[in-house]
Amino acid sequence: MGEIVHRKSGKMLDELAQEEIFKPLGMVDTQFNPPASLRSRIAPTEVDTATGQPFRGVVHDPRSRLMGGVAGHAGLFSTATDLSRFAEMMLGMGTRDGVRAFRL
Repeated sequence: MGEIVHRKSGKMLDELAQEEIFKPLGMVDTQFNPPASLRSRIAPTEVDTATGQPFRGVVHDPRSRLMGGVAGHAGLFSTATDLSRFAEMMLGMGTRDGVRAFRL
């Protein structure tokens, strides 16, 4: 998916999603590769077998990790507030508060 996005738009998946979906919808906490400063707010997803420590803000899918943590199938972190904005957009058939993110 990321390669298709890149070929069609000239932008990487994370950049395009931020500019075209997350920012216009007011999703301020949704991102790939969140900074370490946000890790305390991120739920652990799996325990790293090498260290015994939980992954927080680091994608645990090995393919996505090899792709720099940005993939269409894994690596995106969010909050309940941001997810509710996305859900409202989907319930609105691609639009939320006058912002069209998708055409369904």
